[in-house]
Amino acid sequence: MTPKESQVYRIIKTYWDDNNHAPSYKQIQERMLPQPKSLNSITQVINRMCEKKILEKDFGYRNTVRVYGFDYKDIE
Repeated sequence: MTPKESQVYRIIKTYWDDNNHAPSYKQIQERMLPQPKSLNSITQVINRMCEKKILEKDFGYRNTVRVYGFDYKDIE
C-alpha cells in the first residue's frame, strides 16, 4: 500500500470500529494529513484500493466502503 492508501485504510477501519458504519468521503478527507484539497482525490484512492481488493464498497450507495472481506453486518 502507498502511504496515502495506508492512511485511508486506518481511517476507515478505525471509523468502522468506533461507529459501526463507514465514514463519508468528506469525513475521510477531514482526517487525512496533509488534507487533500478535493474529494475527487479521496475517490481516486478508494477506487484504486477497491481494484487492489484492499477495500470494497457497494457502488451506487453512500457510506458503504469497508475493509475487503469483512462482514460488518454482524456488528451491533
